[in-house]
Amino acid sequence: MTKRLSLLAVFAHPDDESCGPGATLAKYAHRGVEVTLVCVTRGEAGFCDDPQCEDYRPISREQCVTVRVQELACACQALAIGRWAVLGYPDGRVAQCDRRELEGELVRWVRTVRPQVMVTCYPEGKLGHPDHDAVARVTARAYLGAGHPSRFQEHLRGGLGPWQPLKLYYCIPPDPELASQCMDQRPLTVVDSSVYVQHKIRAMRCHASQKQCSISMTEAVLRKPRWTESFHLAHSRLPQRKIPEHCLFAGVPASYPGVRICLA
Repeated sequence: MTKRLSLLAVFAHPDDESCGPGATLAKYAHRGVEVTLVCVTRGEAGFCDDPQCEDYRPISREQCVTVRVQELACACQALAIGRWAVLGYPDGRVAQCDRRELEGELVRWVRTVRPQVMVTCYPEGKLGHPDHDAVARVTARAYLGAGHPSRFQEHLRGGLGPWQPLKLYYCIPPDPELASQCMDQRPLTVVDSSVYVQHKIRAMRCHASQKQCSISMTEAVLRKPRWTESFHLAHSRLPQRKIPEHCLFAGVPASYPGVRICLA
């Protein structure tokens, strides 16, 4: 069993990682956690194709993909994310894709990086983006299934053994109206990432094609003297804790060197 702390983040689009839990990802990456990001789509639907739109850019789909993947690479560097990948599922249509195929790809990533903690989009349902909902639900299936030898046995034949992560978190969305509805679920973990907020700002600015993220979110961050990011603990295989968490690795056994990050 690996002893190194590892976190696997799975999101739908380039910029979800930065506008969402970017400061938290940077915090753990800088404190020695192996942070891996899997982005399910290439974000090709993230450009306005209406010439009357203020954000209209005459750009081909291929150019759009290139821009958004380059922006993601820039953001991962800003957040100190050591490993990242783009799966290439169609932006805006993840819910219509073969979910078992996507689950298999995510299980392969779980068994490869062997995380104790997984983080993904909030399952927004009709409240928000359908891609976020689909990615959250398939990620939850991958979290539950990666530890079972009967699931995706082709991985086992390829040398990837079962691996069961200990905790799965949903990120509370940055949109205030949507977040207020999600907060009714009482997120158990609020991470103070104030020291690392400048990494988040640099990452958001990398996504220059997405004005909502790179401008308005940056302004929101700068207005707050203390920056926290909230998560809903969707599933845990650790003993139930009676106090609110302030660290995604809270409760992870002390046999993993580095768990003391939760004390700081």
